[in-house]
Amino acid sequence: MAQVHYVVFALFLISLALTAVFYLSWRAFDRQQHVLTWTWAFACASLQWFLNVLAGFSWMPFSAYWIPANYLGAIVPVLSIVGFQQRAGVPALSPLACAALAATPFLITMSATYIAPHAGVMTSSLTLFSMFTSLWVAGILWAPRRSKRAIEWAAIICHLAYAINQLVLGSIGLSQGPFRDDDTVSLYVSGLFLTLPTFFTAIGLLILLIIASDLALKAQRLARREETLRREDSARSWETLLDVIEAIPDPVAIANNRLSLVACNSTFSELLELSKEECCGDKPIDLVAFCRSNLSTVEGQEVRSEFKAREMFAHALASGDRLEVVTKAGRIYMLGCGHLRSGDQIVVASDVSQLYDAKQRLESAIHSMPLGFALFDKNNRVIACNSSYEKLLRKSRDWIMSRSFETLIDAGVARLDRKEPETLRQAGHEGLRDAIRDRRHFSRTALFDDGSWYDLTIQPIADGGFVTIARDITKRRLLEIELERSEAQLREVLGNQPFPVAVIRKRDERFVFCSKAAARVLKLDHESGEQDASFFSHSKQQATDPVFGSIPKTGTTIQEVSYERANGDRFPALTSALDTKFSGEEATVVSFIDISNIKEMQRELATQREALYQSEKLNALGTLLAGVAHELNNPLTIITTNSHVLLSQSPDSEASRRLRNITDAADRCAKIIRSFLDMARKSTHERVPFDAAACIEQALDISNLGYSLHDVTVTSTVDADLPRVLGNADQFSQAILNLVVNAKQALAEQAPPRLISIAAALDSQGSFLLIDVKDNGPGIPPEQADHVFEPFFTTKAVGEGTGMGLSLVRGIVRSHGGTIRLMPSQKPGCHFQIKLPVFEEVEHTRDAASSPQEQVEPKRILVVDDEEKVLKALEDVLSLDGHSVRSVKSAKGALAALEQSEYDVLISDIRMPVMNGEELYRCIQDRFPEMLNKTAFITGNNVSGPALEFLESTNCPYLGKPFLPEEISHLVRTVCRASDS
Repeated sequence: MAQVHYVVFALFLISLALTAVFYLSWRAFDRQQHVLTWTWAFACASLQWFLNVLAGFSWMPFSAYWIPANYLGAIVPVLSIVGFQQRAGVPALSPLACAALAATPFLITMSATYIAPHAGVMTSSLTLFSMFTSLWVAGILWAPRRSKRAIEWAAIICHLAYAINQLVLGSIGLSQGPFRDDDTVSLYVSGLFLTLPTFFTAIGLLILLIIASDLALKAQRLARREETLRREDSARSWETLLDVIEAIPDPVAIANNRLSLVACNSTFSELLELSKEECCGDKPIDLVAFCRSNLSTVEGQEVRSEFKAREMFAHALASGDRLEVVTKAGRIYMLGCGHLRSGDQIVVASDVSQLYDAKQRLESAIHSMPLGFALFDKNNRVIACNSSYEKLLRKSRDWIMSRSFETLIDAGVARLDRKEPETLRQAGHEGLRDAIRDRRHFSRTALFDDGSWYDLTIQPIADGGFVTIARDITKRRLLEIELERSEAQLREVLGNQPFPVAVIRKRDERFVFCSKAAARVLKLDHESGEQDASFFSHSKQQATDPVFGSIPKTGTTIQEVSYERANGDRFPALTSALDTKFSGEEATVVSFIDISNIKEMQRELATQREALYQSEKLNALGTLLAGVAHELNNPLTIITTNSHVLLSQSPDSEASRRLRNITDAADRCAKIIRSFLDMARKSTHERVPFDAAACIEQALDISNLGYSLHDVTVTSTVDADLPRVLGNADQFSQAILNLVVNAKQALAEQAPPRLISIAAALDSQGSFLLIDVKDNGPGIPPEQADHVFEPFFTTKAVGEGTGMGLSLVRGIVRSHGGTIRLMPSQKPGCHFQIKLPVFEEVEHTRDAASSPQEQVEPKRILVVDDEEKVLKALEDVLSLDGHSVRSVKSAKGALAALEQSEYDVLISDIRMPVMNGEELYRCIQDRFPEMLNKTAFITGNNVSGPALEFLESTNCPYLGKPFLPEEISHLVRTVCRASDS
């Protein structure tokens, strides 16, 4: 068995060598996928044989070797199949299919070894699987319907022979049956290791030969294709060349390296008066004999002999020089000869007749120009000049053409006026020399000794030369001098005007003139001289504030715009602008008047007008709402009183529960309306102690209507034992209401949850009451935080707010000796804090307020109201308290009742038809004076000024509608105490 180990080691080396060769082939030849697959197959085979070597020399335990070696033995033929499928261009096995196929013999071997032991199956499973894969590869090679190469037939035969060999070995291994037979195993191993190296090496070499054969076949196809493409490109190139020279309007001919014409265009053949076929095949110089009779001159020499013409043409062909040829018909041709890289020559004859005509016309035009003109070449020599240039230098054309540019400069400088300072003369001289040397533009105005003015210009041209232009500007310059004198006088006059005037040059937006008044208004550093005006001119384009009007248009109309000063401040102005020319340039003359003070007064008037309008609007709205509330008083009074009466008389618990719900809802409505009327009525601003917690609850009741509508959640944290505050309860409730309404409006556009919280507590020293109103809305931007308490400042859209709410709140808080602040907050939302001093007589006030109410003996009570249902409700409530009640529907009925009998208490409505409560009181005052201190009133018009004035003048107790039964009882007790005293 020792020889077997060496055979296995040899197979390992062969596999390793084949892996390296396949990998190098994959890298070298287009990285073909099937070559890479075969590389992996032989790499797996190398690993399998390496494990066999380790196990054969007892360097690795059999249990660790057996499982991976069997699985690798199944993977190798599967990868070989995938490689042949990829080469054939058919769908290859997927990685999952490969793994499943390779696992089949492995699982059979493991089952025959450990699960259901069978020596024959265990020995032959991998061999029979190799037979199956070899037949599969042979089928892949056989499948294509084309003539197969010898190497492919050899591969088919080799795989078939290997399949037969594996079938024989598998049959030998299977013949031992379920139990191991050492003789059979020895025969199986001998046959395996005698044939396996040969077949393994042969298959590997055949695959290599297949790769080489594929590459050779591909190379042959590419070579044939390249040759075909090269021939086609050559033919297309020649056809393209013929098309190109045919499309050239000038005569063109091509001669080969033997100086024979091979191609020419129609223009060339027409020039020689020959056909293309007659031209091709001859040498170009031989064709001179055919056209010599049509030539007049060649390079300025008259053509007298054929030999001379041939000699000149031959020299041009050899050297590539250009020939100027003039035909007897007067056409001028420039003949050019060139050598191609292929060794051929090309001859082109360009018709330059029009160019020569244009040259002649150009020279005529130069001489007819009204200004001095001279053209210099790249060597600074004069090529052409006109008569005006001769007049400028007072020299002849021949003298100018024969002199250098330095001499011409000296001649021009000598003509300058002696009045100009020597420094200016020298600077102009040196500047002209430098411009010519550096080939850059140069321009200068010069005064000559005869009093004429010239504008001298040096302009470089593309070929390296330059042109000199001298334009006579004497008339224009004299006008400019006169204009400058006039402008100086104008500057002096306008500069001292009391109203601002400025002139802005359009080209660069700079001040070219600014009066003293304009300099003061615009806060410029100095009054005259050119300086930047962009801050001033751009401010017109930025004037979008409707207070200041629109952008001014040039013209005589006075418009209102906004301007900007040099320091960045903006101001409104009445302005007029006019486009004109100033110092020969486009400019705008602007005159303006600063109207900042006028605008400030207009804003103040508009503010006051808006304040008055808002005040009137709020007053009218309050009166309207009070009237609506009054109309609701009587129905609501009927509901509240009757619900209380029914609740006290109902024996049914379920009915009592439902009546309690109705009673609570009616009480709530009554409280809301009464709170609104109490806050809306005119206040005497009397400072008395009041319960801040009750005022906060009252404000929340009034504002509670819109919470559910806007999905707002309000939380209130108010200490029950808060001390009282000295001030006006109505005003305080109004302040809290304004803060809550502002918070609710701020949350209108906020996504849920919408939260408002109100907290009231004493500070740490117990001297001040702190009330915090918070919301989770968008908050107030920092730049607006300093303005929120200013009158008419609002962040709401037009028509949604007056800007008076927070201003009124601050005024109310200050009148109570307190402060209100917008607290800084890191979270979204807004936080206002009110700080009020507490009233010191806290305990005495609370004791008086908490004293028990005395019981009143049954009284005879007269009730007066024009509303029958309200009258019945009052009668029921008073009857429950044990009183004897008589009700009448009019003031006259009340007077009649008083004449008939005596009453302990009179309760009357104020607003009644025919005779109201005030008139009834006057009648009682005259006829029944003993009833004056026994009279009380009920009213639904708490806001009405005359009604309040009447009640305060009589000092009679009164109760506003809607009211609760306990409030009626309290009113009776109040009247009884007043009558007893």
